[in-house]
Amino acid sequence: MPIEIFMRPEFDLVTQAGAYWMGVVMQEALKRGYIIDDLSSWEATLAQLEGAFTIIRAGDRTLFYGVGHGSERVYTGQHRDPVLALENAGLMQGTIVHLMSCRTGVELGPALIQAVALAYAGYTYDLYVLLGIDTRPEAIYTEAFLAPDITFALAVLEGKTLAAAYQAAVQKTEAWIEYFREGDDPNADLMILCLLSNRDHFLVLDQTGQVSAPAGIGAGALLLLAGVASVALLWSKRNK
Repeated sequence: MPIEIFMRPEFDLVTQAGAYWMGVVMQEALKRGYIIDDLSSWEATLAQLEGAFTIIRAGDRTLFYGVGHGSERVYTGQHRDPVLALENAGLMQGTIVHLMSCRTGVELGPALIQAVALAYAGYTYDLYVLLGIDTRPEAIYTEAFLAPDITFALAVLEGKTLAAAYQAAVQKTEAWIEYFREGDDPNADLMILCLLSNRDHFLVLDQTGQVSAPAGIGAGALLLLAGVASVALLWSKRNK
């Protein structure tokens, strides 16, 4: 029995955007016959996730897809309440874990693999979604940043290998980079730089090791990225 557990906190612009686009994956999972448990809004908690895992039986193909804020060691749900951490990584044993969240690939992702999760997909740096440009979840800017992540998730649902799903996500990112490079959007330079960062910090692990192969954008580019992205994020806060 294939099971997909979604965690979709919705309490700020970032989580609202992630929850919106994660809904695309959820609809596809339903079409493909997955049993869905949608832990949205106030249900995006550790207690609810633990409850969801009580119905999973040995042999079930289980995927956990979570949006939310994160750090090197913790993935959080509604109102930044901790959900997954180094201490409870064993909860994901036998599960494919995909986190649309900043920095969890640094320590939490490898810890999940060590605790015998089947796979982990996430980010080793900040996942940039520049909502200061346009705060609507369906805006083209938001789609550009989240479409690669969604592409990876859809490819996994279709039964593609992790390597093929990763390549599909990279190709989607590069298509968006080309879109902004060829157009006349005034925010093109910022979009391209942030898309490159997301691409190069997207990490995919399985029990055999690292599936993805981030190219790296260099220390100088990262310093520039940190500056321009900080301005965009501050802009977002001022326009909430």
